[in-house]
Amino acid sequence: MPDNTAIIAELADRQAITDLLLAYCGACDRCDEGALHACFHPDSTHDHGGYRGPSSEWVAPALAWLQGRASITHMIATPRIVVRGDSAVSDCHFVAYNRLAKDADLTEEVLVKGRYVDRLVRTAEGWKIIHRVGIHDLELVRDIPTSDRPDPQGPKSGTGADDPFTKELAALLAS
Repeated sequence: MPDNTAIIAELADRQAITDLLLAYCGACDRCDEGALHACFHPDSTHDHGGYRGPSSEWVAPALAWLQGRASITHMIATPRIVVRGDSAVSDCHFVAYNRLAKDADLTEEVLVKGRYVDRLVRTAEGWKIIHRVGIHDLELVRDIPTSDRPDPQGPKSGTGADDPFTKELAALLAS
């Protein structure tokens, strides 16, 4: 007979790790330095996009690169998570996209597809990434005429308090 308590505990851990991976994507998309640091253990290391070293020293340059870009989108898919006690590993695919107006006539588009392979640890604050390998399987960078990229109408993603989700979450928590 299966141990339902152990099954529920493992499912809760896997969901918490999935939520952490999604929080990482949101922190990148909103350029939220505090939220991005919160995804990593203080002693975590990074091997990602040519950078090898402490995750704490990766965050600021990564966000500086994203600053000023539009349509910043990080998505994960097919997370595979294996939990053993207070340690875990995860492997998920990611797609990242953004645009940067280079001048009045040209816009740079960047599309990166790859994988995040993480080692995680349970802490008093929840699951944290202790080591990340960011694998870039595909990088597409192209300049397009700005006139070929119409600006979508309606609400836009933002950073900080300007983001629609941040506003909705604040309203929910205030009620």
